Amino acid sequence: MLTGYRSKYKSLLEWNWVPEELLFVQRTDSKLYIPNILHEIKPDDRILVVPNQAFVLFKDTDFIHSHSKMQLSIIDEQMNIVDLLKESLDFAFNKLNLNRIYGYLIEDKHEEQEILQSIGFLNEGSIPTHLYWNHTFHNRMILGLTKRDWSNNNE
Repeated sequence: MLTGYRSKYKSLLEWNWVPEELLFVQRTDSKLYIPNILHEIKPDDRILVVPNQAFVLFKDTDFIHSHSKMQLSIIDEQMNIVDLLKESLDFAFNKLNLNRIYGYLIEDKHEEQEILQSIGFLNEGSIPTHLYWNHTFHNRMILGLTKRDWSNNNE
């Protein structure tokens, strides 16, 4: 499902996703957010795409300490989110050889929270008023998953 990023997929990175959100699904009833553009791709960042449907960004990757922030943004709400998450995590833990994946999630995103927790992500804390988005401050949860926990849940 996932493929490497090429410049022909640039338009996939230019829509109304929430910045640095661990899991963002564009739903037909979603509020319209200001379009976002991924401006800076650092050398240690990794982007994978499902053409015309989704992108996965591993950002602020630290290969020495073996962890990365993950952002998964999905345009097509009909796609299998769990399969895409599993493929993304398999890439992170087995190809990039990372030990820990973490990310942020707006606290009132209950469906996304349930999906992430169903595959092993744990709530590691909360950051009050961390994101100003759509004219409102939002609290964010910090969710994390280690390679060991991922392996134990997927044997």
